[in-house]
Amino acid sequence: MNPSEILVNTSDELLARVAWRDTRIAELEARLAEAEETLRAIRSGEVDALVVAGPDGDQIFALEGADHTYRLLVEEMQ
Repeated sequence: MNPSEILVNTSDELLARVAWRDTRIAELEARLAEAEETLRAIRSGEVDALVVAGPDGDQIFALEGADHTYRLLVEEMQ
């Protein structure tokens, strides 16, 4: 193997690592944007409940807000 082949292989490996890193960063940025949008929706009152996957299956957690008392009243009426 001559030195130019080593440089080409090293260069190819470096380019592959950079491409993988760029892809990974883009994936993490998309996940972060989704998490920030979810938090924004929760904080602004657009979300009434969360469904969370747990070891015993999905669980629903209702969020309490200003309408909590009203919601309890309506639920009791039914």
